Amino acid sequence: MTDAPAPEETAKWQRCLAAQANNRAWTLAESAQRTAHEDEEMLSAAHAAWYLWRIVGDARNHAHADQLLAHVHALRGDAAGAAPYADRSFAFFTGSDGAPWELAFAHAVAASVAASGGRTDAHRRHLAEAERMTAGLAEAGDRDILNATLRVIPKPPVPQAAANRPAGTHADKHEPGPAMLPIVPIQASHAASFRACLDVVARERRYLAQVEAPALDRVQAFVDSGIAGDAVQFVALDAGRVVGWADIFPDWAHAVSHRGHLGMGVHPDYRGRGLGTRLLQACIAKAWAKGLTRVELESRADNLAAIHLYRKLGFTQETVKARGLRFDGTYYDAVQMALLSPAG
Repeated sequence: MTDAPAPEETAKWQRCLAAQANNRAWTLAESAQRTAHEDEEMLSAAHAAWYLWRIVGDARNHAHADQLLAHVHALRGDAAGAAPYADRSFAFFTGSDGAPWELAFAHAVAASVAASGGRTDAHRRHLAEAERMTAGLAEAGDRDILNATLRVIPKPPVPQAAANRPAGTHADKHEPGPAMLPIVPIQASHAASFRACLDVVARERRYLAQVEAPALDRVQAFVDSGIAGDAVQFVALDAGRVVGWADIFPDWAHAVSHRGHLGMGVHPDYRGRGLGTRLLQACIAKAWAKGLTRVELESRADNLAAIHLYRKLGFTQETVKARGLRFDGTYYDAVQMALLSPAG
């Protein structure tokens, strides 16, 4: 009987196979023309690399494997399949001490995923940032690797207003933005992309108390429980993918059951479109309909955009908790605000 290999020998071969699968997938991804068979091979190799790096790699290997799968799914036109991997890897590299080439790759893959989903604004913004960062890389080898990926990412379409504008004229400041995205009650099928969006916002280490999303099974249980209880919980969707959320959950004790606590977030690619306002309006309307008469929230004192939004919708500041929040050893004051039901 053949002896089982030692654990270190197994790990050595797993690392070797992970690197081989990774390199093969990237080689195929850099090709401008692939056969159907090569497309399948590219996807299989990317999944194999992802699986093996989960066994023998560290957090950075995991993030690179997520990045590869996101790009491969995007190249195959599967924006929904790419989104969770793209969000997770982008949050890792932009929220950690990513090397310059890693940050450039993060934006390149984000552009690839946005292009596959028809999100022109994000496509244009991430591609421009990737090209800018690539041009600034000190090592020619790093620039060559990035450019090999940038070459296969489609160029964003020229805005119609710009295409029709006579040469030498300037854009109107008030050109219409993208189509309005739907705001809907959360559904069980939204849990995975809700978690992905939550994770991106959490890893910014600015807007939420948590700095990463819980595991998917916990998020799914949270969503299912809210649906069962007809919770005040809405999401903004782009092609079925959650790009923002807001919820209001009431206190349970009798004397405070009239109070609800607001939580919300919007994916960074979708800020400035009015989603926060619409999510809040949907939540507040349902909260009043369910009998709540007071909605409370807490915000970091330097989050001026959020505080402005809350004031616009009628929230008033009640107190400031000195050193109410702490991120990575730095303290921030926390502003507490409330909105009272007009019905009293």
